[in-house]
Amino acid sequence: MTPDLCTPVCGDGVKTIFEECDDHNLIAGDGCSATCLKELSAVCVLDSQNLSICDFCGNGITKHLVELCDDGT
Repeated sequence: MTPDLCTPVCGDGVKTIFEECDDHNLIAGDGCSATCLKELSAVCVLDSQNLSICDFCGNGITKHLVELCDDGT
């Protein structure tokens, strides 16, 4: 099945209006839940291909577009 904006499928990488995020996986704990909802305190942005990039401030990981820096505190 080809992902599209009319048929939301969580985990297909296409964020629809029915999803808060879709980071192309169903892994919980990475900022975008397995039900395509933003996880508590996560920041999610869309990249140029409409893919969700999510991250948490203070985890020591700096993701492009989401944070400028993250010192782990």
